Order: sequence, then C-alpha cells, then structure tokens
Amino acid sequence: MLMEYADIKPIDIDGIKVQFIEKEIFLVNDRDNKTVGFLIYDYFSDNIPFLSKLYINEGYKSKALDKKLIKIWELEMKNQGHDLVMATTLSNETEESFYKNLGYKYSGNVVLLNNPLEVIFSKKL
Repeated sequence: MLMEYADIKPIDIDGIKVQFIEKEIFLVNDRDNKTVGFLIYDYFSDNIPFLSKLYINEGYKSKALDKKLIKIWELEMKNQGHDLVMATTLSNETEESFYKNLGYKYSGNVVLLNNPLEVIFSKKL
C-alpha cells in the first residue's frame, strides 16, 4: 500500500515541520522553512522498512527532534501495515544506546571491506 506523499500534510512539532518530500525521505524544516534535519529509509528484503540515515542539525538536537522524527516514521510505517522496522548505525556506544532507549533490539552487524562495523537494530511496532 503506497501513499501519495505529496498529499500528506506537514506535522508541526513546536514550530518545526516534518514532511515527506519523496517516498522514502522525511524533511525537518524550521519556522523559516530552512531544512534542519532529515530521515532516509529503504526496505530490507523489499518489505521491512529500514532506517538508513538520520540527521538533525546540532542547534536543534536539544529539542529531541531525532526521537520525535523516528516516532513519526514508526507511526507512518505502522499505518502502512508494517509490524517491524529496522535501523542501522555505525558501531559506537552513543548511537547504540540511542536506539536501545527507543525500544530497538540488537539484531546483528555487518562488516564490509574497508568500512567500519555497522550495527543493525529492529523493533516490533
């Protein structure tokens, strides 16, 4: 079930707008419509939503926009009928604890030639 993302109204979080701009990209814009963050996802095995990139500008991290953005993404994936989501991050304690605090469970890791360890997390919705 694919949605028409252009028809989805932006979500306002304390004056910050979260909006789909393409099928697998959320943008976060401030009151001046300046992009301050984004979330990019794809699909693992063509059917499990897989968060591959999350970025929030340093000046906006104190607002916990990263957590709020993930919660919005999870809700959208649930609304689309998914009951499981995945995320990946480079191996470091800060990022790993971030996902664990959001209810994600360690699911494995991947080491690609000449690249750092990627840790994979999953979460039942």
